[in-house]
Amino acid sequence: MANERKFKVMAEGQGRLDILNRISVLYSQRHITVESLSFAPLGNGESRYSLCAVTDEDTIRQVVNQMNRIVDLRKVAWREA
Repeated sequence: MANERKFKVMAEGQGRLDILNRISVLYSQRHITVESLSFAPLGNGESRYSLCAVTDEDTIRQVVNQMNRIVDLRKVAWREA
């Protein structure tokens, strides 16, 4: 796509690997290039998920909206990297 840029997406939620899997499936289904994906425990069973993806702004908005629907995630945010 001509308007592809790099975006950083951050989320906090329960620290479970199945959530990490659901996030990666959202991006792979749309064939979005993910340059990095990390999972860091925050304590009290909470974790921070962050990734760097290359796509257009409309697509990243759609994927972030889908991430907001994952029940065990909260505070999903994105910005241009």
